[in-house]
Amino acid sequence: MVHNLPAASAFRDASISDPIQEIALRVVVELPGWNLHVLGTATLIGGNLAITAKHVLEAAMRFGAKTTAKGVEIDAFAIRLYQLLQEKTGPVYRIWNVCEAWTCESDIAILHLNLDRVSSPAGKIDWSVPRLRVVPPCSGQKVIAFGYRESKITVTEGADGTHHIQLDDLGTVSIGEVGQIFPERRACRKFCVNGHREPSELGLARRKDDQRQKHRQ
Repeated sequence: MVHNLPAASAFRDASISDPIQEIALRVVVELPGWNLHVLGTATLIGGNLAITAKHVLEAAMRFGAKTTAKGVEIDAFAIRLYQLLQEKTGPVYRIWNVCEAWTCESDIAILHLNLDRVSSPAGKIDWSVPRLRVVPPCSGQKVIAFGYRESKITVTEGADGTHHIQLDDLGTVSIGEVGQIFPERRACRKFCVNGHREPSELGLARRKDDQRQKHRQ
């Protein structure tokens, strides 16, 4: 497939109504007392499954976690994924609960989701996911990434006690080249997020882009 991509690395802002927000979700930690923190981006890859960077999941652990024989468990807070869908009647917000997660030595984490709440009556969920390739692209190949930056989340309480969540950020597309590629099938570990299943094995390739560029403000 031929792409019209710039020769140099680049960053480009997406529109606030970009449909990619249906599959690119915000990762948010929800603490008691409506104390919310945006940590990064996750991508839907199947029904009730998403992928994110392991360092995003590890960033959530600073809010409190405990290690057990079955993995790392959390119960003092929740990890949610915020999804925005552009419907004919207006935007619809879905908030997914991360109930389980798997990681490996690569900077990859797989998240198991269930629906926590939605801004409009929930109907049938049509899963829109990107095509996946289980092997990394070759070194030097052009790649495109999407994520959110400058995230700010606030919560206000109405006179009737209803809480309103305001999340402001900038969706950004980045373009670059694949650097060094690391071996597959490394050892893995599992995070149990309010769950108690036995650990399973996950072997995924790790990719590293050695040519990083700071975003131009």
